Amino acid sequence: MFLLVGFTSFGQDQTINGTVTSEEGLPLPGVNVFIKGSTTGTQTDFDGLYTINANQDDILVFSFVGKETQEVIVSNQSTIDVTLADESAALEEVVITAQGIRAKPRSLSYALETVEADDVQKSRETNLVSALSSKASGVQVTTSSGSVGASANIRVRGNTSITRSNSPLFVVDGVPIDNSSFSEDPTQTNNNSSLGGSDFSNRAIDINSNDIASVSILKGIAAQTLYGLRASNGVVLITTKKRSGR
Repeated sequence: MFLLVGFTSFGQDQTINGTVTSEEGLPLPGVNVFIKGSTTGTQTDFDGLYTINANQDDILVFSFVGKETQEVIVSNQSTIDVTLADESAALEEVVITAQGIRAKPRSLSYALETVEADDVQKSRETNLVSALSSKASGVQVTTSSGSVGASANIRVRGNTSITRSNSPLFVVDGVPIDNSSFSEDPTQTNNNSSLGGSDFSNRAIDINSNDIASVSILKGIAAQTLYGLRASNGVVLITTKKRSGR
């Protein structure tokens, strides 16, 4: 009889109290506190305080938006204080959008493709545009010839105009650049025609691929918000590496 009473007493719930704070020591209201594997739970109040009934060996889970989830095993203590750390920035993918603004891909209202710097360098192309070939969906790159430094045309979601340029806008560290190219007319007979018919590369060849930190390709009409009509064919946003100060 006594053994049965002792076992029953051991299995009873115990009241757990505590405070949930941030790394700065500030109370966190609205933190979800629940017993893992059950539907029993509660939330912290305005002062970060909570109260919950749990058995020994239960696992309390503390979760809050923007904070790392923490689990604590209940033993014989009646007070459990918890400090929630900020989520690691490495856990979320961050992309560079217009004018150097950092954002999460899911928060954008327009389509965006990101090409890593390593993918550009591994292509071993002297022309940056050629290095973007087959690196992003909806992006078509056509090279005029197989020669080194040949010009290359890039299209984002195909051509949109018959009479106007269909090339996307190139922006390097927030500064728009000219990516045009031209070929010398072989029918010219002036003194500058000695290179007649040669292929003059587009100006993206001036960008050193080793200096690139990331390449983002912005698609859709919403991408024109900060760059206007010039971005009607999309934007190739290039961010270069920054020299770290000593």
